[in-house]
Amino acid sequence: MKSLKKKIVVKSIMVISAILILMTSFLLIMSYKNTVNTLEKTLKETAEVAALQIETRLGTSKSVMAEIGTIARLSNNNTSKEEKQSILNLKQETYKLKSVTIAYSDGIDFNGNNIVDKDFFKASMEGKSYVTDPIVNADGKSAEFIISAPLWDKGYNNTTVVGVVYAVVDDEFLCQITDSIKVGDTGSAYITRADGTIIAHKNRD
Repeated sequence: MKSLKKKIVVKSIMVISAILILMTSFLLIMSYKNTVNTLEKTLKETAEVAALQIETRLGTSKSVMAEIGTIARLSNNNTSKEEKQSILNLKQETYKLKSVTIAYSDGIDFNGNNIVDKDFFKASMEGKSYVTDPIVNADGKSAEFIISAPLWDKGYNNTTVVGVVYAVVDDEFLCQITDSIKVGDTGSAYITRADGTIIAHKNRD
């Protein structure tokens, strides 16, 4: 009789243990799924915030270039190159751009570079602002991109395009955005090109 009771108790404990293991496993799986879903949602929201910040900053930079394109002295043949360069230098310093220059309709900029075949030059000569894809530099550790706008005759918007104003912006522009994004306690954000090349990260190296 005692042996039978002992067997019943043992089997009962085994059944209860099995049920507890199954319940614990189920709860762990559900907790894992909830964590993954929450993380995916957080990452998606973070990506959307980053994209909005980039779009906003690029929009501001495009507006700056568009404003430079309406400075009448830059399109005036009577304004010396030195005075024009002084205007551009002031804009470069004010807006913390890597460089700012002008190319007239011949496609030769103030630095002597021929950009007549560049997509941004062609687009801005047609009256459009343009932002290039990030260009990875030869060191493979940094990138830059170009923002251009039309240079309007006598500074009058939507009249005759006489050249192109364009700025080179380095990857610090994008890194400042990734620096401001935090994921959890230790996570960080980075930005890649379509081909997977990282162009902005908290680690500048």
